[in-house]
Amino acid sequence: MASRELPSPANRPVAILEGGVLGRRIATVHIREPDTKQLAGALQYVKTKLWRYKPTVSADRVDVEGFRDLAPAVGDAWLVVECVPERLGLKIDAFAELEKATRPDAILATNSSSFRSRELTAGVAPDTARRILNAHYVIPPEFEVTFLAGSHQNIKWWFGCIAFHKLSVGV
Repeated sequence: MASRELPSPANRPVAILEGGVLGRRIATVHIREPDTKQLAGALQYVKTKLWRYKPTVSADRVDVEGFRDLAPAVGDAWLVVECVPERLGLKIDAFAELEKATRPDAILATNSSSFRSRELTAGVAPDTARRILNAHYVIPPEFEVTFLAGSHQNIKWWFGCIAFHKLSVGV
């Protein structure tokens, strides 16, 4: 990645890959879930339960969109959090797809607690690998705790980005 400018969250969503148990609890976001039933459940969960985590947000102001296709879900995101099942091959494939579908300044995070981010970079270019880190969100979300981990190449830079933007958008 040639540029080291902070990705701006202004008018850009956070995107979540998969709307399962963890993915649906992370943020008010774009959720990409290819399974129609799982997507409907994730959207319903966010719209009806957000008040539990952010009492200041009314249900009619919840801004969440669901997508079955990857490109429209992540194409404009400043942060994409991958929450696919804990299978190494699936995660490697997910990041290879994200490399093609996201802006070059987007931060790519895995919500995995089983794999280090560097284990998930086999299918991406070195510049993309530097954009990938672990961002494991804790349940229940009202704790507002996120464990961050990265490689020596990205640790200081991306942690600063995530911390700054986490405060600015509340994820």
